[in-house]
Amino acid sequence: MSLVGKVILLDPGHGGEYEGATWGDNIEKEITLDMANRVRNHLIGLGATVFQIRLWDRDYGGTTIDDDINKRVEYINKGYPGGYDALVSLHCNSPWGGSGSFYYNGSQTSSYEKMISKQLALEISRAAFQHYGALTGNFAILRDTNDVAAKVLVEMASIADVDWDRDSYKSVLAHDIALGIDRYFNSDIVIA
Repeated sequence: MSLVGKVILLDPGHGGEYEGATWGDNIEKEITLDMANRVRNHLIGLGATVFQIRLWDRDYGGTTIDDDINKRVEYINKGYPGGYDALVSLHCNSPWGGSGSFYYNGSQTSSYEKMISKQLALEISRAAFQHYGALTGNFAILRDTNDVAAKVLVEMASIADVDWDRDSYKSVLAHDIALGIDRYFNSDIVIA
């Protein structure tokens, strides 16, 4: 399938001063950057134009984690005037959490955006996690970014997952996340 003409914005969660979840040697900001690079390469191989908001270990100058997230949202809202078709924010869940794809279902978004975001979340969940649910979440990165696009936050797995040390695990997961994105755009159900 092809993603030619599609613009995808990847957000490797956390960064800089804000590490995100940690467990032993596993640090969320490092895992999300590695995974975003891997997903980006798959998407480019499918013909997509991919922007990644963090290419190195950096934060957005916030004085707290919430302030930094708000500054990240401001950066996205100012930095991509041509728009994007999908925004995918990659994260690791807490040591006791699992995997899943979230979309915003609140009052600050249109029914169209809810529909396309839910569809993208479903396709990523099917491809990457072999389950068929899309979860709802009230995350600033989904709620407060301005462009009308499919937007999801992906909790790839628990930060305590021992498989983060395995390159083959990360390669397969990155491929499957990209596959879910590809299936979303090439689905007969929703055309975004």
